[in-house]
Amino acid sequence: MNYFSLNMQALARFDPDLASRLNSVAQAAADIIQTRAGLPSIRLQNAGGRPFTLHSTVNPLREAERLVESQYTENSNACIVYGFGLGYHVDVLLEKLPENSSVLVVEPQISIFKLALALRDLRHLLDNPNVFWAVGEKEHDVPAHFSQIFRVIALEGVTIIAHHPSVRLCGEYFNLIDELCRKWIITVGGNFLTNVSAVRNYLTNTLSNILAIVDNPPIKRLFGRFRNVPGIVISAGPSLDKNIGALRVLEKHAVLICVDTALGPLHRSGVKPHLVLAGDPGEANFRHLQGLGGTGAALVAEPMTHPRIVSEFVGDKFIMSFDEVLMKKLAELVGDFGIIKAWGSISTGAFDLAHRLGCDPIVFVGQDLAFSGGRYYAHGTFQEKRWLRELAHPRTLDDVHQWRMSKENDLDATDIFGRHVRTSKALEAYRHYFEREIASTEARVFNATEGGVGFSGVENLPLEEVLWRFARRERPIRSIIRNARSSRNEQEITRLFNYLQTTGTELENVRKLCNEGFEAARRIHQQENTDREEDYHKVEEIYEKIYNRQEVLKMLENANQGGLLTFQRGTEKLKGREMDDQLIEEAAHLYGTFFISFYQTAALLKKRFKQAAVDLGCKMSAVHPDEEETAKIPQAS
Repeated sequence: MNYFSLNMQALARFDPDLASRLNSVAQAAADIIQTRAGLPSIRLQNAGGRPFTLHSTVNPLREAERLVESQYTENSNACIVYGFGLGYHVDVLLEKLPENSSVLVVEPQISIFKLALALRDLRHLLDNPNVFWAVGEKEHDVPAHFSQIFRVIALEGVTIIAHHPSVRLCGEYFNLIDELCRKWIITVGGNFLTNVSAVRNYLTNTLSNILAIVDNPPIKRLFGRFRNVPGIVISAGPSLDKNIGALRVLEKHAVLICVDTALGPLHRSGVKPHLVLAGDPGEANFRHLQGLGGTGAALVAEPMTHPRIVSEFVGDKFIMSFDEVLMKKLAELVGDFGIIKAWGSISTGAFDLAHRLGCDPIVFVGQDLAFSGGRYYAHGTFQEKRWLRELAHPRTLDDVHQWRMSKENDLDATDIFGRHVRTSKALEAYRHYFEREIASTEARVFNATEGGVGFSGVENLPLEEVLWRFARRERPIRSIIRNARSSRNEQEITRLFNYLQTTGTELENVRKLCNEGFEAARRIHQQENTDREEDYHKVEEIYEKIYNRQEVLKMLENANQGGLLTFQRGTEKLKGREMDDQLIEEAAHLYGTFFISFYQTAALLKKRFKQAAVDLGCKMSAVHPDEEETAKIPQAS
């Protein structure tokens, strides 16, 4: 059945501009496939002329359920969908999202969207006032739609659902949309991506890594163990290609410290670094290390990093701390992990680690801080491998590097050879950070990148010169690292277990208080009580009780900075006003929103703390099996 006219009538009521544009384009040329489930799918050709299907040829709806399940973020109430296809995944998503959640569908191929309108009855989506459309629009026009779904007062978390076939078809488009989305939120939305999403990821990842925290030694055990030993800080800039082979010679003469992005290229070139740092909460960073097997390196991980990085890494592991709120508390319970300073890029943490190990001199390799040779990274990184998979004839890998560079806030610069080079505002900021840190470091610092912009006041040397000047003596570096391994004592583990249990209980108490507070605010809003001031004072009293929960308050505030910012801005507007029905009504709405956001945050963290207690409790009972004690281990709820 052709649903096009019915769908267009619905679309014209809510988005007449899109309806008008659809009338002027042709449907995508595609083969229509009737699947076994009786639902349509379509087969297209990509830019290279290869056929591929946008949905399963067996059961598109079942496939959509799996896709959404794998990407949906708990407690989200705003969502961006990358790629529409025939929309099965959007149907599934709307069933999972809370009521009145907002969805922005981004579909670059307007001809495919027009075909979808002909094949499926989509009026339930087109009539939905909470579903917004960015179809067939240029990348830089899409952010204009972000304000439709990112409402400060309601934002609890953002889910991005990527329809993989659509993303593969238009990979560059969605990469840029992703960047623009992040920049928009940071600039306009009160730093929500960092404060809501990243902070929550950091907390939940840390709790998911609780056994790694217990099982692996703190990096502090290596602090000062390599005094006057050269430390080579290896990043994945384009110039790493020049001297990657020479690093093999340095393995027995200097401490090789690399960032996670650089480990793949080093491993494939036969270089075995001693330490590799990981500290990014996102799953994308896991791809840098996925499937590498034994690399010879020991992992230095901040527990906020993605759990798969820690669980699947082959080799010794150490735990470091960025000194965030939860790790500060854990350090009180089990001892100092060793604080590493990192700012913006994990390479800044690698430099700080070299300093804390006692290394002298400290030598940079692959730290271009610029797009040397018109390239974004060294060859062989995960990003470049991904680009190769997505490459479509007649484009080359150099084209992709150039495209990726063009999306940065790029600047003109001069490299260490006096030649023109392009850099970016972010890379320039990292350079200034490094220069400040270098100025306060007692160790000698050299730059053996042999490319890029270099650092003010830092001598540039060929890596071979570093070898014969500073690293002619062999040192037992790997045995020193290996001998630093240790385990936590039972007293530390018990303290940690008790903390996880009690914090889970405290978070449940906060959740109950938030529920009481919301009910009181609701009664005011719905005028269920003639004495509204009584309910208002009850709301204020519950708010004070929440703020007396000092054991969990700072963590809740960190994980809910968006909601807290909204509340603080709202209370500023109410200051100085006379108490009347209008003020009570506005304040009740403000408090109600606060209670909802804190309730959701407390519920999420409570679940994670309870699960961490279960994980640690199972480990404790496995070491000391006792039926009575095992029965006391809580179940996650």
